[in-house]
Amino acid sequence: MMVGPSGAGKSTLIERHFNSREVISTDALRVEFTGDKRRQDKDDEVLAEVSRRVEAKINVGQRVVIDATHVRDQDRRRSLELGLMLDVPITYLVVNRSVESKMQKAGWRKDIYVKKLTSGKLVSLIEAHEDTFVANEHKILAGDSQGKKVMVIDTRVEEFKVARELSRENPVEQLISSGFNRVRVVADVHGNLESFRKAIDVPEDTFLLFLGDLLDYDVRGIQIVERVYKMVQEGRAITLRGNHERKIANWVVKERGNGFEGSITSGNDFTVNMVKAMTPARRALWERRFLALVDLSPDWIQLDRFLFVHGAAHRSIWDDTLFRAEEESKRMAMAMFGESTGKTIGGYPERLYNWVDDIPTRHTAVVGHAVLSTEEPLTKTNDKGGKAIFLDTGSSKDIDDFGRGPAVRGHLSWMELSIGALSRNGSYVVFDAFGRD
Repeated sequence: MMVGPSGAGKSTLIERHFNSREVISTDALRVEFTGDKRRQDKDDEVLAEVSRRVEAKINVGQRVVIDATHVRDQDRRRSLELGLMLDVPITYLVVNRSVESKMQKAGWRKDIYVKKLTSGKLVSLIEAHEDTFVANEHKILAGDSQGKKVMVIDTRVEEFKVARELSRENPVEQLISSGFNRVRVVADVHGNLESFRKAIDVPEDTFLLFLGDLLDYDVRGIQIVERVYKMVQEGRAITLRGNHERKIANWVVKERGNGFEGSITSGNDFTVNMVKAMTPARRALWERRFLALVDLSPDWIQLDRFLFVHGAAHRSIWDDTLFRAEEESKRMAMAMFGESTGKTIGGYPERLYNWVDDIPTRHTAVVGHAVLSTEEPLTKTNDKGGKAIFLDTGSSKDIDDFGRGPAVRGHLSWMELSIGALSRNGSYVVFDAFGRD
C-alpha cells in the first residue's frame, strides 16, 4: 500500500521499483471510468474495482501495489482489511516531500480545491492531503496498530529493496543484478521434507531452482509447497511445473466444480487425503497458494547454455522465452512426461531419449521426472557434444531397480551452477557440482 499525499512522488517510486502489471492505480481507474483522473465523484466505483482487481491478482500469485494516497483512515482501513482477508503480507510504503516541491510540479492538482481537515478552509488538493497526512502520520507509522501484520517502510528516511520475479527474457542478467552468484538446482522432492531442508540451506547469494514435482508420495509435500511459494514470492526461487503439480492443480479446480474424473494414484493419495482433511479455511488458503504457485511456474527456463525442464527438452523450446507449452501439444507432453514407447517396465513407462540427440553443441539440458539411477544423477551425451543431466534419483520413492531386483529407496539430488558476467558475449553459467541427501 502506497501511503502519501497527492504529488508526494508515489508513482515515480513505483516506476523505479515495480513491474507495471503489479500496480493498481486509482488515478488510472478514474481515467478508465471517466476519461479524467481529476474526477473525484466516482470514488465508490473506483474503490470497488480496486478491491476486485487486488483479489484477482493475489489469487493468481501476483504481488500487488495499490497506488493511492491512503492518507485518510477509512481509505487505509479498506485496503488493510482486504489484505487481512486474503491473508497476505501487507506493507505501507510511506512517501512524501515538502509542500513547496509538490506545488512546483502540482499540475492539475492546483486546480482542485477541497476542505482542509483541521479548519474546514477551502484549499488546494496538495495542501488538504498534506494536512490529513500530518494529522494521521503517527497512526500510519505505527502500522495502524496491526503489529507484525503490517510492515511500515518510511521511504523518507529508509532505504529498501524490492524482490523482482525472475525475468524470462534475460534471467542470468537479472540474477546477477539481484546479487546472486550461484544457482542450486533441486530435483523432484516429492514431499521429502528432511532432504528438502538441507537442499534449501544455502547462502543468501544462492538462488534456488526446483525442477517440479514438489509433492505426492509423502504427506509433507503440503508443507513444501508453502515454503516454496514463500521463497518464490520473495524472489529467492523459482519452480518448474511438474506433472504432479499439473495433476493436483486439475484435481483442485475440478473438485470445486463437477468433480475430478481422472485417476488418483497411490502417490497422489498422500496429497489428496491431506487436503481433504483440512478445515475449510485452511484448505481454501492452501489451494489458493498452490494454484498461484502453479500459475507462476514455467514449463522450462534457460540460463545461458543450460535449459531446465521437468520431463524432456523438445527441440523447439531452446531459446524460446515463452517458457510455457501450449496445452495438449507435443512439447507440453514432453515437458511434463518425457518420451515413452507406451509400454511399462516394473510399473514405470519405458522411456525414449531421442530428444537428447537434438541438444545443441556445448549446451546442457537438466531434467527430473525419470529416475535412471538411485545412486547419482546420470549424464547422456550426443554426437555433437550436447548433454542431458538426469537429476532425479527417486526422492521419497521405492524403486524396484527397474524390474531387475529388490526395491531401493531413492534420495534427493541437486546440482550447483556458478554465475559470471565476464565474457565478451555477456553473462554465462558454469556447471559446478552435484550434491545429494
